[in-house]
Amino acid sequence: MKDKKLQEVLTEIREIAGMDAALFSDAAELLVAPFSDMNIRKTDVKAFLSLDQAEWQQEEFYFFKITIPEAAYVLVLPQIATETVLVGRLAVCQIRNLLSLETQPMSREQFILEVLHGKLEPTEVLNTMQRLHIASSAWMVYVLRTVGKTETACMETLKNLFCDRRHDFLLPIDEETIVLVKDVKDRKEPSEIESIAYRILDNVQAEAMQQLHIGYGRLAEELIGISKSYEQALQALEIGSIFEMRHSVMAYERLGVGRLVYELPRESGERFLEEVFSGKEGELEEEDLGTIERFLENNLNISETARQMYIHRNTLVYRLERVQKMTGLDVRRFEDAMKLRLALMIRTDLKHRSLQGL
Repeated sequence: MKDKKLQEVLTEIREIAGMDAALFSDAAELLVAPFSDMNIRKTDVKAFLSLDQAEWQQEEFYFFKITIPEAAYVLVLPQIATETVLVGRLAVCQIRNLLSLETQPMSREQFILEVLHGKLEPTEVLNTMQRLHIASSAWMVYVLRTVGKTETACMETLKNLFCDRRHDFLLPIDEETIVLVKDVKDRKEPSEIESIAYRILDNVQAEAMQQLHIGYGRLAEELIGISKSYEQALQALEIGSIFEMRHSVMAYERLGVGRLVYELPRESGERFLEEVFSGKEGELEEEDLGTIERFLENNLNISETARQMYIHRNTLVYRLERVQKMTGLDVRRFEDAMKLRLALMIRTDLKHRSLQGL
């Protein structure tokens, strides 16, 4: 982790100042290599380390000492510009701050955040788990997005629900987003995982009086897998907000066709709509579109759809026939129903993209 961040600093020096850099340890070992061969002699690094000074100019290189309580490092820059000293001093400050942060003990919450965002390698995760006494388990990531700013009562309710901080991690991300990383080793069945989400929803809405939406991904059999589960939970919220607006709990596994439509190029979606509606999409009334959607949700069951919509069966049949005359598709036939379902989902997605400026 530390070496990766140090490499990023040296990469930024190259991109901003246009010069290579190398970093050595207090044993004159090369820690971060430059992009090109600078031919820096270890004897020069050792000689500089023995000097009681922070900077040293030697032939075509400039040496900078970076000292923290636990160790010392040497940054080497080539003397190719008048700004070398300024660039070196700024880099020393940045690297010193980075190294100081790395030496501070990491809390359990900070560690979980680092894993969530994919910033740690597998070996680092395992070593830190041992140091923080986090047992191996199976994990589920729930992303909670509140409607408006998260109220204190909401966090208190969640803390009371998951008060055992040895196994569960509750992490506020921003004013409207909270992540729960839950140990589900003994509750791995899909129905149990879903019930946890609804338990959260019911308690927060009843006790904290706050509306929220919950997305969750696939089960992570190891802690390092929560990064992927987190991405899936965010996708479930995003895609669910487009196609499942009536639902408050959205599972990645149940996104189904919605995931394909979401990833469909805009041009392909527009062509499909043209093929299905033959340019007559604008002539369809919202009443017709709503009827089709409800009919599809009820698995093409005319009686159940009419009952839920509080209309006569003949009225429903009349609307479906009106759509058939306009589009040439009989929604009562499975193949035509699938075409219309895809078309309506693509239509919804394109509207969402337009609102988002995409």
